[in-house]
Amino acid sequence: MRTYSHVIDTRSIKRVLELIPDHWVIRELTERDYGIDLFIEIFEKTGADKNGHDTFDSTGAVFHAQVKGTAEQLKPKKNKNFRFQLNKSAMLYAESFSTPFLLFIVDVSSQSAKSYFLWIQRYVSDVLDVQTPGWRDKKQRSFSVEIPDKNDISSGLEKIKAIASRPRLIQETVDFRDSYFHLSHQLDSAARGELSVDTESLNHMRLLAKRIRNLKVIFKYNNCGIDKKCAEELLHFVESLNTGSSRLDFPEHPHRHNFNLLANSLEGLGSVESFIAANNGDTAY
Repeated sequence: MRTYSHVIDTRSIKRVLELIPDHWVIRELTERDYGIDLFIEIFEKTGADKNGHDTFDSTGAVFHAQVKGTAEQLKPKKNKNFRFQLNKSAMLYAESFSTPFLLFIVDVSSQSAKSYFLWIQRYVSDVLDVQTPGWRDKKQRSFSVEIPDKNDISSGLEKIKAIASRPRLIQETVDFRDSYFHLSHQLDSAARGELSVDTESLNHMRLLAKRIRNLKVIFKYNNCGIDKKCAEELLHFVESLNTGSSRLDFPEHPHRHNFNLLANSLEGLGSVESFIAANNGDTAY
């Protein structure tokens, strides 16, 4: 039998499909009892085809979504947050993923009603673990979570993109650290006259600089002042070096301080994210 709650679920899924940009790829899952209703891949505009139509490429950013619908109008509490009872099993399930897991609370009480999202894994670590330590071992079957009013799906798409990009950001930061560590070590060794600058060493330095230049997400989501232009300037600097260059030919490479900051940016990443969000009157989750 199809119940009223089933109808609400269907309406809430349809509402999410309306709120998410058309160029994002939404995969509705058949086995939804496990807690994942949608798997969403984010695409960005990259140009236009010969007919002038926009073309889009995948950013590599993906996230899982659990959709909860309500026919009652969502009303914020005094602190402007929305309170929702979330099953303990859903939070434990979300924790098992490195892919961001978002909760969508969808208000279907009217066509103009707003709907909201919450990054479950980050909420657990930032709020639940702090306010209710030991919650995993409690017999309690559900816990109250508070969704910030700023997490309106329609106006929060950039935040959702940033959350979905985080696993890729972490991987690119690891890749960057590996390439930059070896590149800066070689440049410093050459500047001290400890490295013979020959074709092999120059080719290796250029390869490392190109690997850094070819990264994507890290230039969009970092707090160290490093963007694609900085990576291009570093590559140009390395390509300008010649075999047989003396130590006097190795001035300090561009943006060294900021590149060093970026190489160490994984340390305390979560705290930095929370600090920046708080300064902007927002939350990381």
